[in-house]
Amino acid sequence: MREERRTRRIRILVAMAVGVCAFAWAPAALAASDGAITGTVVNGTTNEPVPNVEVTLHMLTQQTELGQATATTDADGAFSFAEPASGTEGYQVTATFDGVEYQSPGAPYTAGQPATTTLNVYDTTSDTADVALTSWVLWVDREGDGAAIQHTLEWNNGGDTAYIGTETAPDGSPIVTQVPLEPGATDPQFLGLYLDTPGQIRGSTYVNPAPLVPGTSSATLRYSVPDVTELTLPITLPTTTLQLFVPVGVTVTSTELSSAGQVTDRGIDYQVFTAANLKAGDTVEATLEGVVSGGNSPWVLVIVGLVVAAAIVGGIVVWRTTRRTSPPKGGRTAQATKGGRATQHTAPVKATSPEPAATTQASDAEVDEQFDLIIDEIAALDLAYEKGVLEKKSYETLRAAAKERLHRLRETQAGGRPSR
Repeated sequence: MREERRTRRIRILVAMAVGVCAFAWAPAALAASDGAITGTVVNGTTNEPVPNVEVTLHMLTQQTELGQATATTDADGAFSFAEPASGTEGYQVTATFDGVEYQSPGAPYTAGQPATTTLNVYDTTSDTADVALTSWVLWVDREGDGAAIQHTLEWNNGGDTAYIGTETAPDGSPIVTQVPLEPGATDPQFLGLYLDTPGQIRGSTYVNPAPLVPGTSSATLRYSVPDVTELTLPITLPTTTLQLFVPVGVTVTSTELSSAGQVTDRGIDYQVFTAANLKAGDTVEATLEGVVSGGNSPWVLVIVGLVVAAAIVGGIVVWRTTRRTSPPKGGRTAQATKGGRATQHTAPVKATSPEPAATTQASDAEVDEQFDLIIDEIAALDLAYEKGVLEKKSYETLRAAAKERLHRLRETQAGGRPSR
């Protein structure tokens, strides 16, 4: 339960930080009390409200899940919850429809203020006619004494039903998407769909049960390996484009991949190999030489951990200042991101310099807020590291930088401030 609470908290903070949460204030006339949370469950396939569905409200703080409440939708698909428990700072609603769990975007909550949300559910299908993996980008990097592999995937569902795959795991959960893992895979880190809905490892494959709902979905899986000499990539859905990025100096041999030149990303030169218009049932294979023996790269692949850490910090800022932010969205922008690597560079929140000398009550309050934000940033980094979404080196670097800003802020204040 503790792990689930932490996971849900990270999901909410990430959702808010990347600008995908959608919430609105409910008219007071609709709320049984000033702080009630109301909403509607809508079948996105038929555009009809869904009656008699149990909805669960998850009441959250920045640290944990305070509790849950349940309600059943009425004939119009509407549900209502009384004002949540004191201390609630965010919320999410979930419901199971046609055997599949759906969740609303995470949203902040202000005590005493009504809020409303819409939870979309869908009829399901196992037909792949409307579903495609539009972009599969695979990065191979040197990391310490080994290597790191990052898969960034983007799917498109052009239909009006949720795709739930054609296979099931031994526990009965659907296998909707899957990613092959190289031998010795450790330290898995997730983003997007794979962070929202945890999956499991079956043999040498990571499988995930999250349905592919109409529209675009994306996910990232990153892990470390001692070395990588072979890649075997089974194609389970029609795939528009597959791209492999490896450092210059690595020899790649493949009959399915074609050389597409070189790119430079963060000061590192990569060779690019591509394949297009792959069919379900195809397999792409490649042999690699020199990933580890070629020497260590000066840049360590920590993009997933950094994005999640930034998102967590961003979420805290949203909650503390009660305003919404929209930092640059991650994911693929064909040219700008060199084929798909997430390019969020949202830095941890930096405290602005406080006013010197004669401070007013307002400036003191501002400085207090800056202290609190940095303290929360450190707490968020601690959580990200404990959760496993931020590796040790990045965690230590970001935490040290935050502590240094806190120290500088203290030094600028006349007489200093007590430790917190």
